[in-house]
Amino acid sequence: MKKNYSIIILCLLALCLFLPLTAQEADSTDIMVSTQLERYGISENSTLLEVSEFVNISIDSLSTQFKLNQKDRFLTRRTLKALRLDPEKIIIFRDDSRYSLNHNYTISQVCDKFHIPPKKLLEYLHLGIQDKSNYTKTLLDLKVTPEKIVEINEQFLEEKPEFGAILTIIGMLVVFGALAITAFVISQLAYFNKKKQPTPIVQSSVQTPIGTIKTTKPENLSSAAIIAVITAIHIRKQELEEESKILLTWKRASVSMWQASGIVQFPNAQFRQFKK
Repeated sequence: MKKNYSIIILCLLALCLFLPLTAQEADSTDIMVSTQLERYGISENSTLLEVSEFVNISIDSLSTQFKLNQKDRFLTRRTLKALRLDPEKIIIFRDDSRYSLNHNYTISQVCDKFHIPPKKLLEYLHLGIQDKSNYTKTLLDLKVTPEKIVEINEQFLEEKPEFGAILTIIGMLVVFGALAITAFVISQLAYFNKKKQPTPIVQSSVQTPIGTIKTTKPENLSSAAIIAVITAIHIRKQELEEESKILLTWKRASVSMWQASGIVQFPNAQFRQFKK
């Protein structure tokens, strides 16, 4: 009897330990299922038939893609968990087949695929243009569906000619503006090293008894200045006359009396003169 009681007690203890683990596992499973339903619209508890209707793909296509046993009579009733299929893989297969992209694509990959400028795509999605971290975020992180990306691409293709014309006009304005500024700067360079022209000298002159007196400054032609100049010239003239008289007194020119009287003549010279 004692052994039976001990076995019963052990079983109760094991049951007490197992029940919380089971409850915890059930709670985590419920959380995961609710998360999958929120993200993908299906969960691992969804049957293959429900998944086929949700993604609008035939069961044969799903069976071929994921290599399921098509001879199984209960295949449509089996859940994804029983078939060991991830709901995300189903959604990725649908999006790749329908839109040629899936929710794991980043903004940069979407821009490269559809040739849309990143800032323009972020503008269509009403996201921060200056936040460069958005470029590496996936569509799933941004809660953007591939269908929305396809709609944006169609809108961008419609507006692309207008967008290109605006860019062309802005580019031309920038180029011509730069050329105009460059031409203006070059035209002004000629004035930096330009040599100043000398100021023309204006001369004034006054006629005096001894000659003409010239000056560059008219204000210097006062009566006192004129008298001083005339006096200096007159004194200098007298000095030169006195020096000439002294030179004539002490230095006489050598004169040949023979040549002055014409007595000495050279017949040969006269003969040559007549001969010429």
